[in-house]
Amino acid sequence: EVKQANNNLKIIPQFTLLVGNKKQYVYDIAVGKKIIEYNGDFWHCNPIKYAADYINPRTKLKASEKWKLDQEKIKFAENQGYEVLVVWESDFKENKEKVLNECMKFLTQ
Repeated sequence: EVKQANNNLKIIPQFTLLVGNKKQYVYDIAVGKKIIEYNGDFWHCNPIKYAADYINPRTKLKASEKWKLDQEKIKFAENQGYEVLVVWESDFKENKEKVLNECMKFLTQ
C-alpha cells in the first residue's frame, strides 16, 4: 500500500526486495530509492544496550549474529541502489522530533 504524505512523498510501508526465488528482505519504509529501517532495541539487540555475546531469548541468536544479518540486509539494499537510514527505537523514544526531522531530511535531500 502506497501512502501519500503531506509533502507529496510516496511512502511504501513494508517494502520488499527479492533476493532470490525463496528469500526476500522486508524494509520498514521506502520512498523512491531511500529506505528507513526502524530497529527495535530488543529484536535487533541495540549495541548500546546489549553485549555482542547476548543471546536474544526469542530469536535464539547472539546479538553479534543479529547485527551481521542486519548488515547483510542493509548491504543488499545498497547494492540495489538504495540509501538506507537506520533508526533505533530508543533514539526515537528519547527525541521523536529530532529523529523525525532526520528522517525527513534524509528522504528529501
